[in-house]
Amino acid sequence: RYNSDGDLWEVVQGHTTQANWKPSLNTLSLWKKVQAEHAGTKEDPIPFEQGMSIEAGKYYSQFGVTYKAIQNANAVVYDLKDIPAIVEPVDNFNL
Repeated sequence: RYNSDGDLWEVVQGHTTQANWKPSLNTLSLWKKVQAEHAGTKEDPIPFEQGMSIEAGKYYSQFGVTYKAIQNANAVVYDLKDIPAIVEPVDNFNL
């Protein structure tokens, strides 16, 4: 894991570090963004940011909506509302 510009990243492909391969949305073949302080439960969903990987069975939140992951996905660059085959919204009133 590596901290870069205030974000936590994890290596997804072994490589020799180079200045132009710094963790970012442009290097998602090498890195994925991680959120370590949330459990990924319905009560404690992971705040989703582009560049994160999604793990089936975990919960994520974005723009005030909570989603349950129904499939795994690596280094997602879309908003959660735009990937219904991977996540489904859950009823926020039952949290």
